[in-house]
Amino acid sequence: METQFIDKRTLVFKIDPQKVSFFTLLLQSGILVKTTSGTSIGELLQSFPDFSTEYIINDIQTIFLNGTATDDLETEMENDNDTLAVSAAMPGLAGAIFRKNSLHAALRTTQEQTHTHTTGSDITVIVKFFNTIARDRGAGLLKQGVTMRADSIIQFLDTRSTLPGYLESITLDGKLIDPKELTAALSDLQTVHFSIRYES
Repeated sequence: METQFIDKRTLVFKIDPQKVSFFTLLLQSGILVKTTSGTSIGELLQSFPDFSTEYIINDIQTIFLNGTATDDLETEMENDNDTLAVSAAMPGLAGAIFRKNSLHAALRTTQEQTHTHTTGSDITVIVKFFNTIARDRGAGLLKQGVTMRADSIIQFLDTRSTLPGYLESITLDGKLIDPKELTAALSDLQTVHFSIRYES
């Protein structure tokens, strides 16, 4: 399965490779991925760069689908705006409860799934990456390019005042823009295909 990102306006940040890790935190906001109803969590994750079966099984320890923890990579995504969140193991009791195959799984709140699309129909899902998953695999995702809500990028930069200083250049639809004009340029957009460029 090949990852299908939604074609929208194109935003590119060129940055120093040493600063890439600061921008991978943006993936916590979620990326928009086009897939088909009935696609499993495992299939979707394997479509991302460097998400091997071994990495998914060993490193992704916590998976939420629409706010409910799940252990089953065969769980299917069925509806537009289904939200998948993945992370490494979380600390403390919460981490023990929500970790895959946890002995404390019985303490979780369960939620019945409702299906609004027939299997095989096009849907758009939201995928969020947290902690070491974002840091380990975020650079590859951002180099490939992801579709994001424009306001997520604005909010991310607005709350991290030092990050604009790390940008060597910004292009929107191939046109260079000043960092001071970025918020205004994105404010009229709902989504944007966002990528970073860096010399490794």
